Formats: sequence, structure tokens, C-alpha cells
Amino acid sequence: MSELSVETLQQLQSQAKTIYQNWYGERPWIKQRIYQLDKSAPLTLEFTAQQRPMSVVFKVFRTNSSEPVELSLTQNADYKSGLTSEYSIAKQRFMLHQSALLDAFLIHPKNSQLTSYPSITQTITNDIAELHSLTLQATDTVWISVLEEYPLQEQKVRWWNHEN
Repeated sequence: MSELSVETLQQLQSQAKTIYQNWYGERPWIKQRIYQLDKSAPLTLEFTAQQRPMSVVFKVFRTNSSEPVELSLTQNADYKSGLTSEYSIAKQRFMLHQSALLDAFLIHPKNSQLTSYPSITQTITNDIAELHSLTLQATDTVWISVLEEYPLQEQKVRWWNHEN
């Protein structure tokens, strides 16, 4: 950026899209994290009995590639016996294709040229008595943003808290 002229920087700024951040308003999630998911190592998100999200959203990014990304999602839970109004699928496989209609970005310190893929929302349905874990595995190395949505909303941004 320091090598660009002021006119060029002004032109880039005028063409850029505006980014809005909701710092103190109502927020539909509590925790958001980002991981580099290696193709050989699955990512397991563990939950306690007191920690039951309404849903978990996965957003995939990859270094400049138009190839599809294949993801496997496994849900480890105790399920209620009998009939319920909703049913979970314990093992799912997704094939995500790049879309020109997606307008998303990921700020990455080493590579700003990342391809965005559609997000996956894993709803935690009412047939689950207790959710133990969600395990995600990819066929290629990707960056993945994980957003856990809870019924109670954060009162302020708490990015400085340490993870367990």
C-alpha cells in the first residue's frame, strides 16, 4: 500500500464495498473462531451439557482454487427415543462449489487471495438430548470459520477472552 499513490488509494477506497460491524447491538451468536483445517486432520468441536448451540455455521475458504471442496460432518450426540418433530442426520457429506454470487471475504495475514464457498448450517434439532461433539473433515486443506449460535446474545464483544 505504501508504494501506491494517493490518487490510486482514493480510487481503491471509492470502489471498495462498505463493511459494517455490529459491536454492541443484538448479536445472534456468541462464539466465532477460524481454523486451518488440514486434509489429514479432522476438527472436533466439543460441547458440554450446559453448552447447547441452536446451530453451528461453517464457512469455507481456500487459497485461489476453483475446484470443489468435499466436507464430511459427523455429529456425536445422545438422541431422544420415540417420535419427535425433527430428526438429525448424524453423518453428512457436502460437495461445495465456488460461486460468483457469494460476496464474502476472509482477512488472512499471508494470503488475501482466498476463494469463498457456501456456508453450511448444522441445526441442532430437538431430537438431540445432549450434543457431545461435531467433527469436520475436508479432502483438501482449507480455512474454516466456525460460528456457534446460541439463544442468549452477547452484551458486548469479548474477543479478548481466552479459549479453553
